[in-house]
Amino acid sequence: MFSIYHMSEYWYCPRACLYYVLREDYHAHENKDYIRGIIEHDKINVRGDRYKFGVHQIKQFEIYSDHLNLAGKLDILEIKNGECYPVELKKGSQRKAPQIIIQIKLQIMVLEDFLNIPVNKGYASFSAPHERLLITLDEDEKRELRQKLIRIQINLEQNDRFMLFPRVNDHRCDKCSFHKNCYY
Repeated sequence: MFSIYHMSEYWYCPRACLYYVLREDYHAHENKDYIRGIIEHDKINVRGDRYKFGVHQIKQFEIYSDHLNLAGKLDILEIKNGECYPVELKKGSQRKAPQIIIQIKLQIMVLEDFLNIPVNKGYASFSAPHERLLITLDEDEKRELRQKLIRIQINLEQNDRFMLFPRVNDHRCDKCSFHKNCYY
């Protein structure tokens, strides 16, 4: 089973996705963005639930989908008026980075399969200045994303996977935890 987070990295850099899945050695301890993210997540990495402004919040809710071959942990599962949706906590200010949007869309799909109820939205909640970005997902988008996910997972099993997962070789590389070990 693949990690939701690792699959979402494909949209940032296909090679980073491959390295995560292969569990390659990387220099996370040298990556400032990674360290900041860990610090932010450590603040909320306590399981439990609470009610906030009439919303039931469950922290660190584990989900999986055999159908999608994905598993992960929601930072927060919110339940409001009978509707469930994931909330992913992110550091910094609001941005619509493709890998953030895909991560939440994958969470939506896995949560829907896990709970066997319709889920069509999720949120990215940014630490500064405490803004939320609504991410929606309709049935056509779910179908397209499911097909893409299957192709990525099949490619991860191929022998020539380094050719199938090219590195982006641009400004993103300097911020990547795998930068020092990225080759081919």
